[in-house]
Amino acid sequence: CVKFWDVASGRQMGESVLLRHNGWIHSIVFNPYLKLIVSGNNDMTVRVWDVANVKEVMKTCDYTRVNCVEYSRSGRLLAVGYDSNSIDIWDIVRGVRIPMKGHCRLIRSIAFSYNDRWIVSGSEDGAVRLWDIVSRKQVGNAIDDYGCRLTSVGFSPDSRWIVSGFVDSYRDWE
Repeated sequence: CVKFWDVASGRQMGESVLLRHNGWIHSIVFNPYLKLIVSGNNDMTVRVWDVANVKEVMKTCDYTRVNCVEYSRSGRLLAVGYDSNSIDIWDIVRGVRIPMKGHCRLIRSIAFSYNDRWIVSGSEDGAVRLWDIVSRKQVGNAIDDYGCRLTSVGFSPDSRWIVSGFVDSYRDWE
């Protein structure tokens, strides 16, 4: 389920269970401009929820578990990482789905650069990949750290650095 909490009071807002999936929720994110949240989970769906009306407004039925979801800084693009080693970039304004493939194992984490030019993805195979959103292609070679279980990736505020977190350590890459 998805629950809303008031930061100032620490209290849950509304009903005890507001929104439901049919499995574990692996990732959830607010759209930075619209009153929407997106969640992805074990039931192989990405669901978009209207926060103001507390209702589901869109649901995709995918063929594999959804591990991570992330909005771009502009709020126009949504990235989704799957168990199937793939990433989809959704242009939510045009309703276009852009697939990106290149990893050998499931996607654990995705992040947009602060200028919305690139996306970085991290996989259970230990690889970190940088993607150009416009060309839809991988930039350079993957940064591989075989043998380490990657858990998260991110960009520095100036989009010059990528950081990756692993079960037992972290790395930063320029």
